[in-house]
Amino acid sequence: MKQIGCQQLEIPNQFVMIKYDGTEVFNPKVTGLNVNFQGGHGNYVEIHEGSLFKNVTINISYQSKVTIKKTSSLGLNSSI
Repeated sequence: MKQIGCQQLEIPNQFVMIKYDGTEVFNPKVTGLNVNFQGGHGNYVEIHEGSLFKNVTINISYQSKVTIKKTSSLGLNSSI
């Protein structure tokens, strides 16, 4: 939570794909990737277009950040 004055704000969890042209797609469907936000707020997962996944699960909680740049042609396998 972020506090501004006497008010506490909950920062929402975000899952974003960055396209080649720089535009952002929120909550994208990515083949082979599952993102689990496990409690807390303020988590941020950023995936760059062109990344390949096979049976990958990202479990993230409490104000964490994961950034995955474009992967090689082999992609990522298994869980993070």
